[in-house]
Amino acid sequence: MNAATRPVDPRGAQALLVSMVVPVYRTGLGYLGELLESVRGQSDPGWELVLVDDGSGDPGLTRVLAEAAASDDRIVHDALDRNSGVVAASNRGLCLAHGEFVALLDHDDLVAADAVARCRQALRSDPDTDVLYSDETIIGPSGEVLGEFRKPAFSPERLRGQMYTGHLGVYRRSLLESIGGFRQGFDGSQDYDLILRATEQARAVRHIPRSLYRWRTLPTSVSHAAGNDHVFDAARRALTEHLSRTGVAATVTQTDPTGRYRIDRQVPSDLHVTVIVPTVGGRGFVDGADRVALPHTLRRLLRGGDAVTGDRPLDVLVLDGGMPPALRGEVADLLNGLGRIVPVQGSPWAVGALNRAALSADAPLLLLLGDDVVPARGDSDPAGNGSGSGWLDTLLGLAIDPTAALVVPRLLRWDGRVAAAGLALSGGVAHAIGAGCEPDDPGPFGSLQIDREVTAVPADCVLVPRELLIAAGGLSGQFSAVAAVADLSLKAAVLGRRTVVSSAASAWVGRGPRSPSRGDVAELARRWGSQLAFDAYWRDIG
Repeated sequence: MNAATRPVDPRGAQALLVSMVVPVYRTGLGYLGELLESVRGQSDPGWELVLVDDGSGDPGLTRVLAEAAASDDRIVHDALDRNSGVVAASNRGLCLAHGEFVALLDHDDLVAADAVARCRQALRSDPDTDVLYSDETIIGPSGEVLGEFRKPAFSPERLRGQMYTGHLGVYRRSLLESIGGFRQGFDGSQDYDLILRATEQARAVRHIPRSLYRWRTLPTSVSHAAGNDHVFDAARRALTEHLSRTGVAATVTQTDPTGRYRIDRQVPSDLHVTVIVPTVGGRGFVDGADRVALPHTLRRLLRGGDAVTGDRPLDVLVLDGGMPPALRGEVADLLNGLGRIVPVQGSPWAVGALNRAALSADAPLLLLLGDDVVPARGDSDPAGNGSGSGWLDTLLGLAIDPTAALVVPRLLRWDGRVAAAGLALSGGVAHAIGAGCEPDDPGPFGSLQIDREVTAVPADCVLVPRELLIAAGGLSGQFSAVAAVADLSLKAAVLGRRTVVSSAASAWVGRGPRSPSRGDVAELARRWGSQLAFDAYWRDIG
């Protein structure tokens, strides 16, 4: 098939032909037959199927592939002289593809009957889309459904922690050509390396929130096969090179045998932070007991943890909405030149008070911190043991990215369970993601153990660039503080900035999480409308 024979759009424009490229190697004929039937059964005829036999040396398989090509002129069949690996076979398929877009399929999987139709519809609706991916259904050897992967809208931070886009993946062919296709040396993680390089240059990456692919998990699947250390090594190298290309100084560590990764970014030691702590001197369950919270929060923040070691500049503004005099004196002693107490008329959590504090700050990064929130990471526990080492630097590493907006840790309850790992705004409710889960619970497809984008965050512990806050017009005075923080996330998204929750930094929260009420969400919906009908980043609700 060539450009002259491509389907023509009824409006006169050339249709968006989708070439499905499939590297084939000793595929079970039953599975291959099911794949072919799923492609032939597409409701939209605007497809091409490119089958490349990677030197299988199987006459029966060769016959089936040749018969498939002979039966439909939209099916192209080629074979490599010898087994050369998935990268070589995939690149050969890309060379043979005629479509403006290329979809990547595995040889023993299935595509939904409306896959091509929905992809072409999405591409027509947004002509700048260069990369497209869908949800996927996990099936067993006999086609039994094992689960469904409901993926988020494009989440660059999650992609650095996990190859989550997977199937169905669709790329503009000219983009693949410009980045050189698949790279040798990344076999087994070649798709991860490809998506990282493609999204670095793509104008737009779009997600179709519908399962268009059936991924068959078998004992022979790369992700389940024994002796696949080379696969994860290739993934780490792909991530390391991605970070280098994008100017991020960091190290990559694999955190899970299924392929999840942590990015530890280097943070300048002189990076200045202003911590804003609103308080009336109230009680909270802090350091293992119900007590006046603020002194314990300040001790954990200021003592030998990473907040002040390494000569990091730190300035604490305690917004005093009515602390008792004795407590005020104790707080002044604890600050000891690292901050000041700012008297506030009325509630210290009033949006006006928070905006004034932000404007008065000199630091480029602001940390809004509840007076009952203390750092916890790794060796920390509810009793207050451990230094929480790395807590602040983990957040700072994410916040210094010029595309970042709000950055938050995972919040933990004092019973050790998750309080909130970000917020999902859906159906008129602010859902605390992961609430009640054990801290080591991976969540759906590992999502609770990966740094990732979220729609909104609680107001308990929020790191935000001061310039972003100013560019967004500050916290909106029409909302309560907790709703204004959620609103700030939405305003930041309009400015092209990302709100991120870190799985590697945790904080204990004694009263919270401070999340928008139903009334708050109703107010937000009046501003943001249908955008809050369902959450684009967290769809595993209920």
